Amino acid sequence: MKIKLLIFILLLSLLISCGYKVGYNHDKDNNKIYNVFIDYFNNKTIEPRLEDYLVEALKREFILHHNINVVFKDEAEFFITGEILKFNKESISYSSNDKTLEYRISIIVNVKVQDKKGKLLKQKQFYWNKEYVSGYTGSRHFDVGASEAKKKEFIRKICFDLSANIYHWLFSNDF
Repeated sequence: MKIKLLIFILLLSLLISCGYKVGYNHDKDNNKIYNVFIDYFNNKTIEPRLEDYLVEALKREFILHHNINVVFKDEAEFFITGEILKFNKESISYSSNDKTLEYRISIIVNVKVQDKKGKLLKQKQFYWNKEYVSGYTGSRHFDVGASEAKKKEFIRKICFDLSANIYHWLFSNDF
């Protein structure tokens, strides 16, 4: 009985001591802090404020990680910028009276990372899409304002998802 208890305690202590760290190992000494400036993204679409939502989401995503300092331009080692190349909202399901029940939003973004001398270090094009319910309830008096607010909320969610994807691409290995 004592042997089983001893084995159990040893196994438990072994399991407890074998922790893992969430995220990537950015540096061999694991102490590297990156000073990053997130610059303006050029919005080549007709969707207003899309660049604001994306830059806000990127800053929020980067601030969440202990190895990133989002800094002013003159303090940065790395500059992240890009272009929003495409934004598309399409109807994908309809009610019996031809009102849209569900939309799909697609975004294509080109992201660039440069060092402080302007040398391009990384570049990648990201494509993201997601579906959302329009808010149509079957009533004759559809609230267009509520539908537009729902679209903006959903665009923000897409930007947060896209930002997480960009972060993981950037830090899946060191610059």
